[in-house]
Amino acid sequence: MALAVEVLSALREGRPVAIPRYDKSAHGGRGDRAPRSTWRRVDDRVDLVVFEGWMLGFTSVPASQPPSELATTNALLAAYRPWSDALDAFVLLEAADLRFVVDWRCSAERARRAHGEPALSSEETRDYIERFLPAYQLWVPGLRVATPGRRALRFVLGAERLPVERHVT
Repeated sequence: MALAVEVLSALREGRPVAIPRYDKSAHGGRGDRAPRSTWRRVDDRVDLVVFEGWMLGFTSVPASQPPSELATTNALLAAYRPWSDALDAFVLLEAADLRFVVDWRCSAERARRAHGEPALSSEETRDYIERFLPAYQLWVPGLRVATPGRRALRFVLGAERLPVERHVT
């Protein structure tokens, strides 16, 4: 959390900073932050920062709502508030059907395997991603009504990853 806030602050203020990188191949395809030695250094002011994360913008729901396996995560979501507060605008890419999320990740993992990169098998991918679906079901509805930032753009994506709906606030 502190690293993200520090990086966003440095970028906003035009201070030099190393940008963390994610390594999707780490841990057999489950992913993790890449070693600091691989991070790109930014020394100049930038005009646009795209900050991406699957929990970005999620806010907790009343304690009685989350299933037990999400109760701890729900309670920890308040710690993500500094990320949301740092945003000027928010873009939500939402799958029209949650099954698309599983299919898209399976496709990405197949492509990684085809290129000889570490990746999950289709079975491992389905198991891994389906564990996250209850989180999407619980917290994405809140994003539809209260997005962070002064401006928001929401795209609903169809099976081919193309927008089928657009909402601007």
